Amino acid sequence: SQILTADAYEDAVATVLALGGSTNAVIHLIAMAGRSGVKLTLDDFDRIARTVPVLANLRPGGKYLMEDFHFAGGLPGFLARLTDVLHLDRPTVTHGTMREQLDGALVHNTDVIRERDNP
Repeated sequence: SQILTADAYEDAVATVLALGGSTNAVIHLIAMAGRSGVKLTLDDFDRIARTVPVLANLRPGGKYLMEDFHFAGGLPGFLARLTDVLHLDRPTVTHGTMREQLDGALVHNTDVIRERDNP
């Protein structure tokens, strides 16, 4: 309950949306949040979607494989592009904050992990 907070679920929604993730993620995140005692709705997905562009150029809709995503900076590099919409001071499973987790994260290929001004 200290990790799986409303802020953590909002960050998960932003991540899935920016990845261009599966519609199954909607069902699973809403179910997981419910089991955690957090209310997450389709309206939350809609609200967050209005501020988060798709930044991952990954198959099936994009050009690259997940292996390319890993070498381009992986999840830390990817999330570093979303810091304006993430809850950076929330705790993570590493006992640090999201801000600490993303400190120094780099993107090495801007075609795989796009910039916010070039989604």
